[in-house]
Amino acid sequence: MKIQVIQHGGMLAATRLMPDGASATAPWEDVTVEQYRAYLAARNTTVPPEITRRQFFRALYQINPAFTKDFLRAQLSQYEHIVDFEDALHFRRDNLLLIAMAAGLGFTSADLDNLFVLGAAIE
Repeated sequence: MKIQVIQHGGMLAATRLMPDGASATAPWEDVTVEQYRAYLAARNTTVPPEITRRQFFRALYQINPAFTKDFLRAQLSQYEHIVDFEDALHFRRDNLLLIAMAAGLGFTSADLDNLFVLGAAIE
């Protein structure tokens, strides 16, 4: 059985390709990090420099539903950072606050790149 990560109804999903040619689609939660990374590598896409606020939060939720807006805001203590976070219309990949927050949540640079690629795919 081969597992392939696909877009299904505008969302990422795992499709299991059976030896007999049949396939079954499973929800995103069943996709492993390794499968997702392989999917991104196969797409051979470039990382967008920025994504919209909506794309950012929807992609982040697909990766981990625990990372809500409220959860992320609670990680901030300085007023300037809270304003930057809450009022941003776009999130830039090179933003130092975003990079620091992502690192604090255990994201690698590649994980953050993947978040932006996933976000850019959301219409």
